[in-house]
Amino acid sequence: VNPVEEAQPDQPRPAVKLFILWIALAATASILLLAVTSEITQEVAVIPFLWVVPMTIYLLTFVLAFSGERWYSRRIILLLFFAATLLAIWALGRFDDLGTLEQIGIYSLVLFAACMVCHGELYRLRPHPAHLASFYLMVSIGGALGGVLINFVAPYVFKGFWELPIGLALCWLGF
Repeated sequence: VNPVEEAQPDQPRPAVKLFILWIALAATASILLLAVTSEITQEVAVIPFLWVVPMTIYLLTFVLAFSGERWYSRRIILLLFFAATLLAIWALGRFDDLGTLEQIGIYSLVLFAACMVCHGELYRLRPHPAHLASFYLMVSIGGALGGVLINFVAPYVFKGFWELPIGLALCWLGF
């Protein structure tokens, strides 16, 4: 018998709704990563290795959110996400009037805020250590599901580029 299991009382298995929420939050972050990457590398500027910027932001939010509660304050992130969403909506409508750096900055900010929401909520909703394996499995499934939806489903379902607005809406639903 594992001594760690003996020292801890039996922990109830997380509810199915929580499993679904973990998948949804991870999928939303993945959708936003891919949507912002597509937006800045195809619509804003075709610059080699520009995809590194959104990937770095995504990974940074994961590290910050899972390094402890000091980096994720729901109230502060909500305000940041609200402002970033308004900026992104404004930028999507005025991309001809904005410079390359301004657009990259706005989309990077909205990615940071949205992924902090998703990853911060994942960290806040993490289970007891006895159930961490299933938690990380659901997070992995969610990330893969987001990639499948963007790369294989969206091109056949949408006539235009709707991934970013839909990703932002999904993020607002998860908050």
